[in-house]
Amino acid sequence: MSVPFSVDHREFFEEANLACVITLEADGTPQAQPVWFNVEGDALFVNSREGRKWPDRLRHDNRVTILVVSSSNPANYIQVTGRAVELTHTGAQEHINVLAHRYMGIDYPFGYEGEQRVLIKVEPQHIIHIDANLSAAKAQLKAVSDEADATHPNTGEESR
Repeated sequence: MSVPFSVDHREFFEEANLACVITLEADGTPQAQPVWFNVEGDALFVNSREGRKWPDRLRHDNRVTILVVSSSNPANYIQVTGRAVELTHTGAQEHINVLAHRYMGIDYPFGYEGEQRVLIKVEPQHIIHIDANLSAAKAQLKAVSDEADATHPNTGEESR
């Protein structure tokens, strides 16, 4: 059963942050790869090149976790656990250009002649969103530190 993205999730995903795709080796060992992504409807889309191991792992075991961490606040992240429900070549080349424009502002410059792209659709089954306000936490720590300094002024004497 697919879980829908909330308004907060969608706003977070508008930022061009890297995602980390975690797939499982045959022995259950997790493997992580940084990737570009986008969201359409209630699905995440990622793109790869045929011949890479991680798309093949998804063909054998479609369970996947995608972690997206905000580049402006690393304490703000979304973890999506779900299933890769579609791996297709149809539209994959166009999709990598969409992603390249999202992240670089140009068409995908790293491809080579004969390269076969694969477009992967991930449907979320569980979503965790942690949004810690680092600015507020830092301000609170500074206030506590300033209060401690005011309460226990430095006398300039060395402690023994």
